[in-house]
Amino acid sequence: MIILVRKIIVNRFRQVKLKVVNENRTSLFALDIETHYSKYISEQSRRMKNGGWMTSLLLPKIELRVAITFSHEKASFLWGNIFLESCSPIHSGPETVEDFLNLRKETFFPFYDLQKGIYFQVNRNAILFLLEPIVTGERMIGPPAIVYLYNGESHAVSMITELPSEHSRLQDYLNLEQKYLVFLKSDALMYFNSEFISKVTEHE
Repeated sequence: MIILVRKIIVNRFRQVKLKVVNENRTSLFALDIETHYSKYISEQSRRMKNGGWMTSLLLPKIELRVAITFSHEKASFLWGNIFLESCSPIHSGPETVEDFLNLRKETFFPFYDLQKGIYFQVNRNAILFLLEPIVTGERMIGPPAIVYLYNGESHAVSMITELPSEHSRLQDYLNLEQKYLVFLKSDALMYFNSEFISKVTEHE
């Protein structure tokens, strides 16, 4: 996106420069435009090198209220907001929590603590599970199951799967190539970190 904007800016500066020259005005105007252009490009290059972005080009983030339980804790929820992208990299529409947990590469992400009213960085590898209290969208609901965690907790849930019927077994679902597996519990979605799941059993 930055490269495209730079090309547009280059073309506009060149058009202005040609217009000044073609109208037989003094070449000092063209030289002044070229000087300002060089300064502008140098400044943008410096910003990009430092990891900066042009704020006018950033899409707004979507704040979503969730609860997080960390791997070193038990029966403790930390309520707060995570920030999703307006556009998903793999499908139409905004980024989902599943996209957020399984596709992003950065280890830490910003989190707003609703109780304390502060921001801090969360290590995604330390999350035991994340709870999304509002279920949105349509999914295929699979058979019920019980998820057992290494810390001794167990959760009665239902599988949520979009796999073909011939490959919708519990084993197929658990062996998906993603770190966080999503299950339905009551009226919420639970995203379990597969590294902390000890076993999963089907139940009626």
